[in-house]
Amino acid sequence: MALTGKTIGELTPLDFTSNSLLLPVEGDGATYHIPFSSINSAEVTYEDLTLLIADEQLVVGQYYLITDFKTCYDQPDYNYSGAAITVGNYRTGSVSPILVLATSGDSIAELAYQPQYPGDIISYDPSFSTTEVTDSPAFGRITYRKDNQGNAFDYDFREVLFKRYDTYFSENVYNGTVSVNVSGSIGVVTGVSSSFTNFIDGDIVGVLDINNNPVVTYYEILSIEDDFNMTITGSVINDVSNKRLVDANLLEGMSWKQNNILSNTASVELPTFGNINNCFGNTSTNTAAYTIWDEYTFLLPNNVFKGSNTYLDNSFGHDFRNNTFNASCDSNRIGGLFYNNIIDNDFDNNIINDNFYDNIIDCDFQRNTIMGEFYNNHFGDYDSNDFDYNAIYGTFSNNFYTGENHFEYNIIKGSFSNNIILDEFSKNTLNGFSNNVSEAAFSDSQIGEGFSGNKTYQEFRENTIGDECYDNNFFSTFIGNTLVGDEYYYNNFYSVCEKNQIGDSFRENNIGDAENIGNTYFTNNVIGNDFYNNDTLGNAQHNVIGNEFSNNTVGPDFSYNQIRNFFSNNTIAADFGFGGGQYRGNVIGNGFQGNTIGEYFYDNNIGDNFTNNIVGEYFQFNRIETQLSFYDFTEFLGRLNTISYPETSGTDGVYTGISAISSSGIGIDAIFSVTVADSVVSNVQITSPGKLYQVGDTITLSPSAFGGGSPLVLTVETISSEPMVYGYYNKTIQRDSDNTNRLTALVNGNLYITQYITEPID
Repeated sequence: MALTGKTIGELTPLDFTSNSLLLPVEGDGATYHIPFSSINSAEVTYEDLTLLIADEQLVVGQYYLITDFKTCYDQPDYNYSGAAITVGNYRTGSVSPILVLATSGDSIAELAYQPQYPGDIISYDPSFSTTEVTDSPAFGRITYRKDNQGNAFDYDFREVLFKRYDTYFSENVYNGTVSVNVSGSIGVVTGVSSSFTNFIDGDIVGVLDINNNPVVTYYEILSIEDDFNMTITGSVINDVSNKRLVDANLLEGMSWKQNNILSNTASVELPTFGNINNCFGNTSTNTAAYTIWDEYTFLLPNNVFKGSNTYLDNSFGHDFRNNTFNASCDSNRIGGLFYNNIIDNDFDNNIINDNFYDNIIDCDFQRNTIMGEFYNNHFGDYDSNDFDYNAIYGTFSNNFYTGENHFEYNIIKGSFSNNIILDEFSKNTLNGFSNNVSEAAFSDSQIGEGFSGNKTYQEFRENTIGDECYDNNFFSTFIGNTLVGDEYYYNNFYSVCEKNQIGDSFRENNIGDAENIGNTYFTNNVIGNDFYNNDTLGNAQHNVIGNEFSNNTVGPDFSYNQIRNFFSNNTIAADFGFGGGQYRGNVIGNGFQGNTIGEYFYDNNIGDNFTNNIVGEYFQFNRIETQLSFYDFTEFLGRLNTISYPETSGTDGVYTGISAISSSGIGIDAIFSVTVADSVVSNVQITSPGKLYQVGDTITLSPSAFGGGSPLVLTVETISSEPMVYGYYNKTIQRDSDNTNRLTALVNGNLYITQYITEPID
């Protein structure tokens, strides 16, 4: 070392001063601060230094002051899709000489010194003679800088400027849904229950799509035709259907990439630290070597700590890039793969390990512990303390959330992803809750594994849900339920499904009517295991249901029933347990399976093993105390007795085996014989009376069946007597000692006993 008036052995550690050089001394193991005035250096240009290195002419131990050094770099720049822009990137900083030490004839020490920043520790690489993208001239490269406030990164953060574009975030969702179809360079937007005339041409709106990245795509409105039709434009236009429209709030100079708005190309160039005097102890282990290894286009990591905010003691791991902070944050410990984030409010006291990226965060977001794969989220707020005190362990991703003082005190352990949550989501313990849309009042629930694909609109709260409960749609007031166990999925509950206790395998059910949301009641039920594959519409309430309630299609007003095990594969019309303006419950035994039931099946007490029967309308007041299988209770119901018809022309002859081409009612299976004489239908004979006809029904026969010019329309005048089992009085079906099923009834004080349980009584 060439020092004026001193030798290595005479050096002693000095206090840190503004005019000293920090150097390690070979063989001593200590670090010393050498006054810069004591350094005997040779002044060279960068070109001179590179020639000395090439010719191996450096003097070992000699210091060289590179007088023309300035930081030259290719500025990272990206289009809306995140692809690198590689034209117009070259930038240069101001001239700031740099002092280096020769360690051999063709090499210098890694540590270097800049007199302009005497308190900084820097590393310098003289081999960086051209920039990595534009191949423009460089004067070497500072590969590490730690300033006197403890900020340390792998580039010259005092000189480098990064580009930031305007972007947008959302806090509100508009009413209705929208679909977008691409037509050339524009998007044609069609709305349902929308109000497009509230906008004007040139407004910016977002389309919310949890299956897309980014979660919200913003567009400029070109024209508005009416409340349901408008056109939009953007750099990228996505074909979507049945999505939500959201508002657009401008964030100026915040995005690492271009936005999607063609008319907004505004950008600014910002240093790493907006006010470096307010920044202390911010470090990253990201290196250029990692960047090259991972094949990134640009060497620089492109992170900005914006404004005059205070940034204290934040530590970031590898692949820390393309982030923008615009609010004071401190004491965060964040592992690798933290990139593409926009954070525009307090971000404090979090421990985040890996995979926290592509977020736009405009909420306070305090004291969370998040470990892995928390990404592509868009959090809006109303400037209050939101999303607080959560512990989230992995795979919390692609969520859109906006609210005020909500979504707090949650513990979420993995697989909480692709959610849209607007307000009131708080104090939940979740596991495996994904692909949900929740708009307020989802709180205080404990959710087990596999609760996914749900849409909950308000009042879904205080629930305990076990394993494998997913792909449900709960539209309001599914309150206080306990579902503990496996496999309840593909359910749809629409309105007022509350206080239920439900066992295992409650799945693939549709309870409620999507066309009449708010008028559905599935309430106060106690349901056993294996309740699945059911379609239940409206007012299904006060039921006690056992195991194996499955594969049923049930109409509205299925209410106040008590149903035991193995109620399955039934098709049931409306008012099963409702009639006369009153809730009238049935008591159903085990093994009620494979039946087709008409309307108004109520006030019945059905024993075990009622299977594969066909029942018509108004089957009521029956007590069935024996097994019944493969009975058709409609065989003698509504049989044709007499008909009438108008004068109709035809071709002379007798035509047999004629079936109806249509009927005004539900009657089926009637067969007719038609006689035509003198070119006019003279007689119609009923050769098979069919069933389920009612007086006044019309039955149409094709003109081709009797050589006519127009259809023959029959009118039902009378039908057969109604089977006793449909009478509005009490009946009992029992098994006799001779193993015959018999029907018993009291009619006008007389006791009837018959084995013809499906037929009328003469």
